[in-house]
Amino acid sequence: MERRPNEVKRILIVDDDAAIRTQLRWALSGEYDVSLATSPAEALELAERERPDLVTLDLSLLGHPGEGEEGLEILPALKAMDPFLKVVVVTASDNMNRASRALALGAFDYYVKPIDLDELRVVIARALKVQEIERYGGPAGGGESIVLGGMVGECEAMRGVFEEARLAAESAAPVLIVGEPGTGRETLASVIHHLSSRAGGPFEVAAGGTLADALARARGGTLLLADVSTLDDGDDELGRYLTGGSVSDDGATRQDVRVMMCADAVPVPGGRGSHGDGGRAGRLCAAVDCHIITLPPLRDREGDVVLLAGEFARRIASERGGSDRSGGRKAAAPAFTRASVRALMAYDWPGNIPELINRVRHALATVRGGKVTPDDLGLSAAALSDRTLGEARSELERDMVTEALRRSAGNVSRAARAIGVSRPTMYDLLRKFGVDPAEYKDVT
Repeated sequence: MERRPNEVKRILIVDDDAAIRTQLRWALSGEYDVSLATSPAEALELAERERPDLVTLDLSLLGHPGEGEEGLEILPALKAMDPFLKVVVVTASDNMNRASRALALGAFDYYVKPIDLDELRVVIARALKVQEIERYGGPAGGGESIVLGGMVGECEAMRGVFEEARLAAESAAPVLIVGEPGTGRETLASVIHHLSSRAGGPFEVAAGGTLADALARARGGTLLLADVSTLDDGDDELGRYLTGGSVSDDGATRQDVRVMMCADAVPVPGGRGSHGDGGRAGRLCAAVDCHIITLPPLRDREGDVVLLAGEFARRIASERGGSDRSGGRKAAAPAFTRASVRALMAYDWPGNIPELINRVRHALATVRGGKVTPDDLGLSAAALSDRTLGEARSELERDMVTEALRRSAGNVSRAARAIGVSRPTMYDLLRKFGVDPAEYKDVT
């Protein structure tokens, strides 16, 4: 079902509590097209038929608040219907393990009852804004920059990537996307899928399990193997499928599912594109007519880091201003000082795009003047004097996380808001630094 940017957004509320369904329908119906589901089966049926833009999904759907995990069980199926679908998980239990699992399965955010309608509206508005940018693209900030499915760039390397992506979309050949983590490999695969003739079929991301199971889920669409090395099958199974054979129980062949793969290193010769040694994925592509696209790391995208920083600043400012229903002007993104531009260009960006987004988001949350400074970005000269940038960044992030948790008495949602990051980003930081919010619940 083709969607248009100006259509009224559709929200599916999945909850077995009648009072909550009534409350959310009353609160959201004036702004969105709202549907209701009470069970996993009904949720999947409505999602398939109505193709919502966003789902609020209760984790416990069989009358056991805070205990059941029926919502987690259907989350992958919901995401498989539309890779741009945003799912906000709602639960009565503030359980970090559940939150991490929900986010790992593709949830956009995690919300703990009791429901604060104003806060939930902000979460929904932010999710839908991000979705619109991903689905339709956005302004690239002037000049000769290019937007493709939400990806932005103007350097020569990215122009080549976008051209290769368009050619790959017109082809039926397998695709290998090569690049460091954080360069946008999965996003590019999704763009290619949605530009291709298979756009109406599923876009399935597999990072483990058997090839036959993954192919069955992706029948009629595209299967992205995020990490070929985690498949339970050997090279022979995938190689046989890529060369036209059948490996699934229902006899699915290469014509039924298009396969894309990701690799960190440049692949061996054998396909159209770059050359080198990429291990398992490279060996497989060497045996077939494989379309190879190499995504450059951010440090090699000449000039793009400043363009992207400005674009992300506009998007984040738009997210924060998008929930203002008073009719006033939305928040404008602050400009970057010359020193900030120099710092952005000088930094090595080991975390690639996600690191840039996090730094810009932090800067917009802490900026006090009219412009973003290197200090706001965590790229000040002082931070570089005695430590590497990576060390300084980690120390700063951990201090901010622990201080926010201390001030919020271990409440993850409030701590995330305090430092200007989303709940998913906060959980990523907690995992990164091994911090347990429960340790801060009794701290005053």
